[in-house]
Amino acid sequence: MGQRAALYCRVSTADQSCARQERDLLAFAARADYQVVGVFKGRSYRLIGRELGLSKNTVTDIVKRHRDVAEANE
Repeated sequence: MGQRAALYCRVSTADQSCARQERDLLAFAARADYQVVGVFKGRSYRLIGRELGLSKNTVTDIVKRHRDVAEANE
């Protein structure tokens, strides 16, 4: 194997697909002889907010509060 790579799939609009991005990135990595060491998937706060009827800033605040509580409990 060649170099190592971590793949990150992220969607920001409803017409995008993490599954399609992952498939395309895995194919690219195989052609480039990369060793895939991890696949990470994420969604934009804007898309999450739209799906939940919240603003991006509200989603950001919720995530920050959750991280702060998790760190305090460590």
